[in-house]
Amino acid sequence: MEQPNGPARPRWDGNRILFEVIAGGERVPCAISRAAVQGLSERRCFKTPELLQCFAAARARIEKIALDKLGARPAGVCGTLNIWEDDIEDAAPPGAPAAKTAAETKPVAPPPAIPPGEA
Repeated sequence: MEQPNGPARPRWDGNRILFEVIAGGERVPCAISRAAVQGLSERRCFKTPELLQCFAAARARIEKIALDKLGARPAGVCGTLNIWEDDIEDAAPPGAPAAKTAAETKPVAPPPAIPPGEA
């Protein structure tokens, strides 16, 4: 059942959890594998209610991963956006600082050399 102002409720289809994110005012259909949900929750979930609870607990992070993946998707590609276990492993853990690019990092100068006999 869809909610009028938000995404549809997540549901298990027997293989993955189907859910939606809102991007640019549009609903984007997404799916996440059981292994990806378990990777985020760091526990094994076998029954549908447990799996949906793990999804709900990690939903903010899952949506961020989905939106990041959507932003990297080539123009013209449509359909369900799938999140796999590898996508979770590639994502930074919550609260981790963003990685800096080479242009953002300053080279560190080596310490000055100590002349022989002064050490």
